Amino acid sequence: MKTTLMVVLCSVAILFSGCATSHLGANAWEYRSETTIPNNVAGEVSRLGQEGWHFVSMAAASRGQGENITVVLLFKKHK
Repeated sequence: MKTTLMVVLCSVAILFSGCATSHLGANAWEYRSETTIPNNVAGEVSRLGQEGWHFVSMAAASRGQGENITVVLLFKKHK
């Protein structure tokens, strides 16, 4: 009985100790966009990922019939 009570009390203490940390600024993000060509998307995502940037979104646009396709990549990381 004492062992069970001790396990329960330790579990509760561990659970609540995580809730006591401050999360001020935890959602403060910095954003960055990069323009590239379709063949270089994976390289840009890898390069910026190594710098701590998280890939968020990608959009592509072209002028004319598939010529001059431009890809815009959006990244974010904590401030």
